[in-house]
Amino acid sequence: MMSYYQKLLEYLDVGCGIRDTRSGIRDPGSVHPASGIRVLETISLKSWPIPVRVKKSQYHNGRVLVAGDAAGLTDPLTGEGIYYAVRSGILAAKCCHEYLQVGSPSLESYTKAVNDELMEELLEANRIKYLFNMVPLKIHHFVRDSDRAWRAFVKILRGERWYADVPGGFGKWQVLWGAACLVSKWIFLFKESRFSKKGFK
Repeated sequence: MMSYYQKLLEYLDVGCGIRDTRSGIRDPGSVHPASGIRVLETISLKSWPIPVRVKKSQYHNGRVLVAGDAAGLTDPLTGEGIYYAVRSGILAAKCCHEYLQVGSPSLESYTKAVNDELMEELLEANRIKYLFNMVPLKIHHFVRDSDRAWRAFVKILRGERWYADVPGGFGKWQVLWGAACLVSKWIFLFKESRFSKKGFK
């Protein structure tokens, strides 16, 4: 992520006319005379990756279970995790109730519920993420300019529709959905591998 961060700073510097691309001079804290924009300076930098689970798994061990971010239940497309933290918390509460009151032998029902109810949704979001990362500007314009796409996107954000409903919205082109997702994943992984070795080109 630090490589991305440094490239972002350089992009902002050059794009705002703060730094001369030929000389590479960058004086943090100084003000560019023409634009009046202060050169970016990192004062403090702390970060942590958002946990995203990309396959079904086990979410309990003995009498311990994990939910929300601890379980990696984060939307891989938007990075949002509160909704899935609440949903997994509700599933955890139901499972604990069964375990304590009904005498359920294990917390296995929690793992099954998370995999069936949440992971199916998150795995589809992960497939969409690869498509978005392949052509982000085109997809952004498509959602922005199409009333139907915008309404569908908003319904997903409000929890009225699911990511799993997205393939069905392509009608006769739905048969190509799996192939498009797989190809976009390969392209994404190839680009990530190239960037980690050489940086942006």
